[in-house]
Amino acid sequence: ADQVGLAEKTAVLLTKDGDQHNTLHDMQCIWKMTLRAYEEMLKLQDRLHSHPYSHKAAVGSIRCYIQSGGSGVSKSGKRQPAKAVDLDPHGAKLLQVKDPLLEATKYLKLLQANSAESMETHIPIMGAF
Repeated sequence: ADQVGLAEKTAVLLTKDGDQHNTLHDMQCIWKMTLRAYEEMLKLQDRLHSHPYSHKAAVGSIRCYIQSGGSGVSKSGKRQPAKAVDLDPHGAKLLQVKDPLLEATKYLKLLQANSAESMETHIPIMGAF
């Protein structure tokens, strides 16, 4: 809406003087290349959560949430004093959630859906029990 100048510049890029058949062929090639790139992006989006780096990040998040979600009770049965919150730029604010185990479960479900064949998908939750 109200982008006539941009539309004119785009039209100039896609049209050129010469044979009408060649102009249509060039436009079709540009269109196909765009469609392929879009299709590859959609395929990447489907594979993104099973990528090794995404897997490592999710496993790390699960471990952090499990460690911060402990009950605060020592092995002797006495409640430990709460640790002071360190407000540093290294992620302490991210751990200030009401239920860290619920947050860890979100990442675990994502891993189970996309990387169920990896052994590391099933290991982080073992530390909670």
